Amino acid sequence: PIFSQAQMRLYGQYAFMSAMALTLLLSYLIWLGVFQHTPLFTSRLPENPVVFKLHITHGIFMGFAAFMFAIYAKFSTGKIRWLLLAAAILATCNVLLMTQGRTGYIVIIALSIYLLFALLNWRNILLGLGLIIMASSITYLASPKIQSRVTLAIHEIQKWQPMLGNNAASSIGTRMDYYTNTIKIISKNPLLGVGTGGFEAAYAKEIEGTTVAPSNNPHNQFLLFWAQIGVVGLIAFLYLLWTAWRAAARLPSPTDKILAHGLLITIITGCLFNSLLLDHAEGLFFAWLMGLLLAGLPSSKQA
Repeated sequence: PIFSQAQMRLYGQYAFMSAMALTLLLSYLIWLGVFQHTPLFTSRLPENPVVFKLHITHGIFMGFAAFMFAIYAKFSTGKIRWLLLAAAILATCNVLLMTQGRTGYIVIIALSIYLLFALLNWRNILLGLGLIIMASSITYLASPKIQSRVTLAIHEIQKWQPMLGNNAASSIGTRMDYYTNTIKIISKNPLLGVGTGGFEAAYAKEIEGTTVAPSNNPHNQFLLFWAQIGVVGLIAFLYLLWTAWRAAARLPSPTDKILAHGLLITIITGCLFNSLLLDHAEGLFFAWLMGLLLAGLPSSKQA
């Protein structure tokens, strides 16, 4: 009800952008080594300058913040437009060149492609896609950090061997273990699942007698819903996302419409590689910001 007022929705969005601008500033200061000889942020390293959360959360939030800065720059004028555009560029560089969250890389690419379709006509979309490919290639070639992360991912995929328990030091290998064992759990309980909160026990039973590490989630939100509450639960989640997408298209504000669609793309992308809604910050981010944006839907009388 609070966010049914347009001004309150703006305040909520400004609050999020302000929080991310502060995070961005602190991340650059950590990267520059400003806090190395101070009691502040002693556990944060210039090689991976995340601030308040782990690098996965930082990458997802900062990727969406870059998108949000860019959208506001598009619909602003004067000096504030250039300030927001600079913030979008700095946030993008923060995700791609400074931190280690690979999910953030994919979020940035997915949002960039959506931005082309949202803001450009069909004649310019192909040109925009070409520019994204060119920029991605240049960024990859110019960034040893991205190259090392991508090379490591490819190496971990090639070295992965199922059920041998030697994938603990491999982020991708661990995920592959999670996915294959979760699919086995789903195959045994496809319709109703193992029950809400039942994944950890079911997974422990699945890997019993092996040296595979236990887990309380499969690092994929879609698989987690299917494993715990069956195909009905998975369909319900997909229907929730589809309903939110259709509702966002009805928002009277073009800014809110694009932001709501961008938020859904961010969440869907993150859920493919993480049990995103199981994490407090990411779950709250989705519920709060989607509620804020969709509060702008016209009432039945207005419709």
